[in-house]
Amino acid sequence: MTKKPSSESRGLLAILLPLIVVGAASAQAVSFDYSSLGNALIEFQGQGTGGTLSITNDPSTALAFQIADANPSTLDGLAGRINGSFAIGSPVTIGPGEQEAAVTGTGTMSIFDGSSVLSATLSWNTIVTLGPFGALNYNFPTTPANLSNFTYSGTTTSPLYQLANATSGTNVLDFTFNTPESISSLIQSGTTNSTTFSGSIEAIPEPSTCALVLGSLAICFAAWQRRRWSMWLDPRST
Repeated sequence: MTKKPSSESRGLLAILLPLIVVGAASAQAVSFDYSSLGNALIEFQGQGTGGTLSITNDPSTALAFQIADANPSTLDGLAGRINGSFAIGSPVTIGPGEQEAAVTGTGTMSIFDGSSVLSATLSWNTIVTLGPFGALNYNFPTTPANLSNFTYSGTTTSPLYQLANATSGTNVLDFTFNTPESISSLIQSGTTNSTTFSGSIEAIPEPSTCALVLGSLAICFAAWQRRRWSMWLDPRST
């Protein structure tokens, strides 16, 4: 004879299933790709012994990038800016046609949802160039976190709310010129070079948020399991 779940078991399942959904979403890192919007560019100013880099906004929208291929997908289409000027150190040749240099300074990454803004402190640690290709904050095999201090002024219904609960994140930006450009040429005194850019971001959820959700899941699951065992061992239970 097939036993039907008791009202207590059904109650536990009613609690457990929504927590599973929330827990999976909360424990999952927020990630997305982005690319330069309109006429936004990454710009390099040469100073001889070093140089600077910055992101210029698209003049018509005053925005710099747009999000795509996001997890969660509700972030797709949102746009933002990257503010700040970052210093490029002396380059080191690390391979045939490949150079690397340290990058210092801090700026701000901002994303807008139409009524509110999410912001995070941004730093770049390195720049690397190889032929016409270049990247910021790219280290193999491990890319260090360079996003911190996430703040958000909106509501829990915004797609940015989950990202606002992050404690840190990685932002890797890449760019391509039409012709090969080394770091040495980008920091040559008196030169200005600019091009479009793209990148990817992954944000790490706040540990306390994950622990709270997963702890609730564990308690509910244990209680549900105990109830199932008692039903199995005592055929008279309903």
